[in-house]
Amino acid sequence: MKAKKRNRFWRLHSLLGISLGLPLFVIFLAGTLALFEPESLNWTNANFDDSAAKQGALNGVVSNLLEKHPKTDELSVVLATPERPVTDIYLEEAHHPTHYWIDPQSGEATLATDHEADLFHFFVDLHYFEFLPYGIQLSGLIAALFFALILTGTVYQWRSMKQDIHPRNLSLQRKSRWKKVHRFTSLLTLPFQVIYSVTGASLALGLFLAAPAVWVFFEGDQAGLNEVLFPEHMVQAEPLSEKPSFPVDEARAKATSLWGESVEPLIIHIEHTEATEEAAASHTLMVQGKQKGLHFVGNSVVTLDESLNVLHSQSPTSHLGPMMIEGLVNVHFAAFNGFFIKIIFAFFGLIVSLSIGAGVYIFLQRLLQGEEDQGRKTRFLVVTTNWVLGGLPLAVALALHAAQLLPDWPVKVFWVVTGLSLALTVFCRRALLNLSLLAAGAFVLLPLSFLMGQGQSPLQMGDAHGWMVSFFNIFFVVMGLSLALLIRQIGQGTESAE
Repeated sequence: MKAKKRNRFWRLHSLLGISLGLPLFVIFLAGTLALFEPESLNWTNANFDDSAAKQGALNGVVSNLLEKHPKTDELSVVLATPERPVTDIYLEEAHHPTHYWIDPQSGEATLATDHEADLFHFFVDLHYFEFLPYGIQLSGLIAALFFALILTGTVYQWRSMKQDIHPRNLSLQRKSRWKKVHRFTSLLTLPFQVIYSVTGASLALGLFLAAPAVWVFFEGDQAGLNEVLFPEHMVQAEPLSEKPSFPVDEARAKATSLWGESVEPLIIHIEHTEATEEAAASHTLMVQGKQKGLHFVGNSVVTLDESLNVLHSQSPTSHLGPMMIEGLVNVHFAAFNGFFIKIIFAFFGLIVSLSIGAGVYIFLQRLLQGEEDQGRKTRFLVVTTNWVLGGLPLAVALALHAAQLLPDWPVKVFWVVTGLSLALTVFCRRALLNLSLLAAGAFVLLPLSFLMGQGQSPLQMGDAHGWMVSFFNIFFVVMGLSLALLIRQIGQGTESAE
């Protein structure tokens, strides 16, 4: 490829990188923690031990909640699993949702932690930019542009990729350390970057990559397309107050007998079925189950009437739409083959975060070298980059401490530390080094906060709950040590960029 064409790809890659670098770093760091949102309950509420995952009777609990909320028009029960050892119940009154969970000790339904105060759910919102109008669509657009960023970087560096992959070319003692780290980590995580960008953009933007191909396949036949994409039996929500008692336990047992041991019930959704030529209108119970070893909840579906007669049954391969969504969800959330695969995806997600941060610093260094007078725009880029790469990890670490010691304050701590760290980057020349080392120390000390807050050992074994607790504490220590090692090797060389 001619040098002139390669330079065009480099300019486009640099433009996309500096424009998307900061939001991409936030998306990947928050997304890595958001991956473990279901399992986080084991760490933030250690008293919900493995016994909580055992299913108790639900009929009485559901009836009591419907009496308490007589205007409920939709109700869903999310059954407990070892990963999330509580049963959640979601009620909706005039499109206003209320979330309960069944307390493992008392067996009664209690109001769950507020959405805004749930730290790991907050990471989910941060990952999707939920705090912005059309935030999910914005994150999907960024993911799509990230794919363009990957392509332009790959084309530009195609010739040198074989050299980059050799370990001897990753000498952190030479000049341009950030450049070497960026190129090596980008090459190492290239398949994962493609997976994250394509599946994330597809899910956030409404399967925009898959829908055109399906439409062409059906040659514009809307009726045929709908028949394949959506289940035959459609349900719509109507008030449930006329029928305050439902056979929830019996519906769960019925689904289990139909599916066998390979599929486990996960969600029970109570809705109203419209009248048809064959049957009058009635309430139905839709039970969704997942194949063991998979995550997607729409894997298997059975719809029952109040007498537990089967109205509709959907196997994992009955409809093209659920199959496409299932594949995208399982790949993007790394949940198609167990918890170990999720750990691998999270590990590479952190490396991608490092690659993005290194790429932003490369651009800043080149920009500063070409300007004798550091303008306000350049200074702004340096400050915000130091803040995101140093202040954001510190805010996350201290918020995790608050999740153990001050359960009502983690999100508030996150925002306060975020603001203070931003101010520090404006006035301190060594802000990145100082903030990163503080964050590293905070991550390493998280098991101590768990011990003080929960009164339990940070390392537990024997059941799913114990393994989850151990994983989180080890994960945070490894993250802190890795951050400290990285800053020791590279961080001091970045201060010259300021």
